[in-house]
Amino acid sequence: MNEHTRPGKRPTWTTVVTAAAAALLLGAGATWAVTAGPLSSGRAFTAKGSVAVTDGAVRSNPGTPCRLIGDFGDIRAGAEVVVSDGSGKTVALSKLATDDGTTGSANECIHHFSVPDVPGGLGIYGIDIAKRGRVQYTEAQIRAGVSLAIGR
Repeated sequence: MNEHTRPGKRPTWTTVVTAAAAALLLGAGATWAVTAGPLSSGRAFTAKGSVAVTDGAVRSNPGTPCRLIGDFGDIRAGAEVVVSDGSGKTVALSKLATDDGTTGSANECIHHFSVPDVPGGLGIYGIDIAKRGRVQYTEAQIRAGVSLAIGR
């Protein structure tokens, strides 16, 4: 037996300091795990979705390229798609798909988008298409894919 394991002997100051340091590190690790959340939430992802222009905005036959009229001409292939954080700061950019824009019906034009490198872990996100106004989503919603609609 050495002096650290003899019955009735008080622990040395190095034993006390080592135990205190271990407890402190354990507490800090637990706090980090609670506040950081799951590791996957901080990973970048691709936000995907679509925007449909409806209610008489389209004059076209189903399955053919869209032709928008009136105030909807800015919703077209190549229009800017902005993803922002909860405060409105831009975090990722893309454009509406260039090979898209077919009609689902005589009065509906659908464009798809894919925005890569969206940072995870921000909680609330906004999507703005062609500067039409920001629509907010949770991270779970935006990861699952969103569908927006614009029309009269």
